[in-house]
Amino acid sequence: MPLFYQPWWLDAVCDSGHWIPFIFEDQAVWPVYIKQKGPFKKVTIPVLTGRLGPWGKTSNLQSVLKQLPFVLGKVIHVAGTKDTIRAFADLGFRTDEFRHYIIPSNKTLQQAEAGLSTMARRNLRSAAGELSVIKSDNINTLHALMSRSLERHGEKNPVSLPVATRLFAALSERECGAVWSAQNKEQQTVAAAFFAWDAQTVYYLAGGLDERLPQSGASRFLLWEGVKFALESGRSFDFGGGFVESVDAVYRSMGGVPQPYWVLQQISFLEKWRRGLFEKV
Repeated sequence: MPLFYQPWWLDAVCDSGHWIPFIFEDQAVWPVYIKQKGPFKKVTIPVLTGRLGPWGKTSNLQSVLKQLPFVLGKVIHVAGTKDTIRAFADLGFRTDEFRHYIIPSNKTLQQAEAGLSTMARRNLRSAAGELSVIKSDNINTLHALMSRSLERHGEKNPVSLPVATRLFAALSERECGAVWSAQNKEQQTVAAAFFAWDAQTVYYLAGGLDERLPQSGASRFLLWEGVKFALESGRSFDFGGGFVESVDAVYRSMGGVPQPYWVLQQISFLEKWRRGLFEKV
């Protein structure tokens, strides 16, 4: 199974709630995360988890949904077949298509380099002269840089430090994850990135930078280290993406190839009423 479906992964990232494993008769698997805030529950995607819909060919989807406790809404990220998406649509789910970006494992490093944009090449040359990449076990620094980066855009870090620490420990124990930092010549951490991998794919999970320091292309430099590690180990590289155009543009500049996934939503009547009530207040 993919990394995001592993029980230990789900134990680490499913904060403020619990997850339930559903196994279909035809052996498809769907771990469902039920998040709770006060008395309210909803099915959603855990933090740092790219996609978590049914994995494998599904049947009797409706019977599985009937087994779920009452929730205000369901938001599911799926990289599934059109038949799976159609099955959710037939059950009243809204289906929105997005893109994440990958570099496939059948590319050589030379082919990946050829796919870099002019700006990306310039950034990487600049970074190579100013920065060095080190493997770090300081999850606190990564988390602080993530928070700084999001705060600059008026957003709150959705990943708590306990969740980041728990996931990093689980990945380190299984030797399938790492934090890499870009340091300048004064040994200051300019940027950091969090990666995880399974047998097929290296995933970029999160990153952040210190805007007070000259960047010299630090973010792309760390992404490129991830790409090199993936291709040299026979894996594909998954940048993620899909919601912010400026971020997607960076992934495209790195040679990322778009791949579809779907966000499926179903909101209960009570939740629609609650949202409408709050909008009037």
